[in-house]
Amino acid sequence: MVNNTGVSYLTEKTLGARNRRLIFSLYFLTPFQNTDNIWYGVIYKKNISNRMVAAAKKAKYKSFLDKSLKDFGSYDFQNVKYFGKLIYSDDRDGFIKAFKEAEVDTIESQIVLVPKTNNFNNRLGNTVTWLFVSFGLVALVVLVIIMTLKIKTS
Repeated sequence: MVNNTGVSYLTEKTLGARNRRLIFSLYFLTPFQNTDNIWYGVIYKKNISNRMVAAAKKAKYKSFLDKSLKDFGSYDFQNVKYFGKLIYSDDRDGFIKAFKEAEVDTIESQIVLVPKTNNFNNRLGNTVTWLFVSFGLVALVVLVIIMTLKIKTS
């Protein structure tokens, strides 16, 4: 299913008010067998406080890197329910940077599939339920407003 070759890209980014959070992201790409442009993408992330002293941040960074590399070394590529194609996002940008560092030709034609282990039917969660609940609440509020307003008859 997947080749043993691949590329990776490691990045860190600050987020939040006054850059309070520091996010480490490690992107692994492994090509599927018998394809030139379809890749299996694995993402590891760690979110820490950016207010730590530099030595503590460096220790967390090293710990994240060591754990991610260990986890990827024993990664089960077969444990997949379905694959999701990446949309335009920070994760997609991370994979594109991995392609650039590996000097992959025609980056635009590369397809990254990210494994999903949850059930395909549950991918939206309770979205549809909350959609109907929200619609019902709004309709109820509008109905109450209409019922409480006095209409002038001339």
